[in-house]
Amino acid sequence: TEFYDDNHTNDVWDETGVLSKYYFGFLRSLAKMISSQPVTFATDTWMAFPLCKHGWCEKIKTRMMILLVLFVFTRGHHVLFSRHDQCFASLERPAILLLGCDRPSATTRAVQSLASLEAFGHFELYVSVDQCEKHRDVFKVLAPYVARNVVASVWLHERPPIQGLAVRQKIAIHYEFALRSVFDHRHNHTHVIVVEDDMIFAPDFLRLFLETGWLLDADPTVFCISSWNDNGFPRFAQDPNVLRRTDYFPGLGWMIRREAWQSELREKWPGRSRPNHVGIGWDYWIRMPSQMQGRDCVFPEFSRNRNLGDDGANVGAKQFNEQLRRIALSSSKEAIFRPGLLLSPLYQQRIARDLHKSDWVDVSMVRKLNSFTARTSHSEFGRPSEGCPSLELSKPSLAAFRGFLQT
Repeated sequence: TEFYDDNHTNDVWDETGVLSKYYFGFLRSLAKMISSQPVTFATDTWMAFPLCKHGWCEKIKTRMMILLVLFVFTRGHHVLFSRHDQCFASLERPAILLLGCDRPSATTRAVQSLASLEAFGHFELYVSVDQCEKHRDVFKVLAPYVARNVVASVWLHERPPIQGLAVRQKIAIHYEFALRSVFDHRHNHTHVIVVEDDMIFAPDFLRLFLETGWLLDADPTVFCISSWNDNGFPRFAQDPNVLRRTDYFPGLGWMIRREAWQSELREKWPGRSRPNHVGIGWDYWIRMPSQMQGRDCVFPEFSRNRNLGDDGANVGAKQFNEQLRRIALSSSKEAIFRPGLLLSPLYQQRIARDLHKSDWVDVSMVRKLNSFTARTSHSEFGRPSEGCPSLELSKPSLAAFRGFLQT
């Protein structure tokens, strides 16, 4: 059987998530290789197989070829194209950075959730504790995990003796300390997943990063990998296998590479020396065009982490109950990610194809949907200044990609 048409030159990814040209070309080469290879057994070994005396070797060889082809069709595309070999090779020294302050029970829960994950052994886990009222209690509950080498190290960030620091500024300064520690001063890790103490994690949380982390090295248009979908409500989150790109930095549960920190973010990180960015927080600062620079973050349709804190510095109980609590957490252990589909040219082709196939919706139909008004103030985004031009004060859309909202 001819598996591949020599005249086929369409390199667009098909519905199964593999390049038709190379996929079927591989199958054809495999079939020809198996069917054309002569039997090379020694004479005495050859005669030791009674079935070969009666012409059964060719039949066995044919059946083996069929079984191999069936394997490639059913599971082989995952092995061939999920890039396990490349992702493990590129993530030379991955780490997890957990930031906390005064919630010992939440910190314990987060560490236990991470340590229970199958791929935890591929990472070093560090906990950075901000100096606050209960930071000693956090150190106390983490001591057994350090003794068992579950946590590689716990750091204390001593707050600078500066009066009048805003809460968001304190958080940004702590983030700077923690990121410098894990990327620069102490351990020099290549890729770091950043999480917080009020999170729990899906079974394949770490596998998501292991299988997609190579995109940070292979595609310069990918800024970060995230495990969080801001629009991942149950009515929208349907397929645990689906990954997307967004030009909006998701924040909760994210990975960057060392080069992004050292060559871009480190020298201009908002904090004590950059008061112009105090009002917006470090995450909104990253979302500015001057940081994103036209790049995207990869995120799953089904979130792989859940935020359990309704008493955070930036999120009150009302906002938490209306938004964060409702985000669906994936329970899948066998999701098949196809990160190759996220490479920039291929993803844009898929978006264009889907848009051309979609139905037009009249604005009158949209007006019939449930809606609400989100109120905010200019003070939330800071004041225009030399370091923060007014054109950057607009807030990007959640989970959007090139102006298109993705749900």
